[in-house]
Amino acid sequence: MRSRRQRGEDPGSSEPRSMSEPERGRARILVVEDYDDSRDMYEAMLTYAGYDVVTARNGQELLTWRRRSRSP
Repeated sequence: MRSRRQRGEDPGSSEPRSMSEPERGRARILVVEDYDDSRDMYEAMLTYAGYDVVTARNGQELLTWRRRSRSP
């Protein structure tokens, strides 16, 4: 799995990745980690294990994602 930097995404982005609904039958795991390298490592391992992974740098990002994912 490529890191956020390798995919050309803004590493300073305040929006969590994977904001869409999880694939049917896949469990979703929320990873909140302020270290980019650790967050990318956890995401890669969990994705490889078959989980739908949402990542955020901090609790505020996670709450923002949650509010947006609930809105119609």
